[in-house]
Amino acid sequence: MDEEEKMKGTEQQIYLSKKVNYLQRIFKRSLITTNISQGSFLIISIGLFIINFYFGYMYLNFIAIGLSISIAIQSGFSLLYFHPFWKRQLNILVKK
Repeated sequence: MDEEEKMKGTEQQIYLSKKVNYLQRIFKRSLITTNISQGSFLIISIGLFIINFYFGYMYLNFIAIGLSISIAIQSGFSLLYFHPFWKRQLNILVKK
């Protein structure tokens, strides 16, 4: 009985580690694409701010503020995921 339980435990650990590695690969790919999208959003929002100050359109200012807030939220989430604390938590989860 004990050997069967140990085998199930190791199989579960292997499964969890494969799952975590897969998730890490997905998040790294998505981080690359979010960096590209953040750069394009930043260029668009700077352009909207310039248009706003040049022509005086108020609604463009709100759009630019919304874009910059969304960039901040995206970068915050990506930084949170790649912080060493969260990687350590993932490793602890796999070791259990």
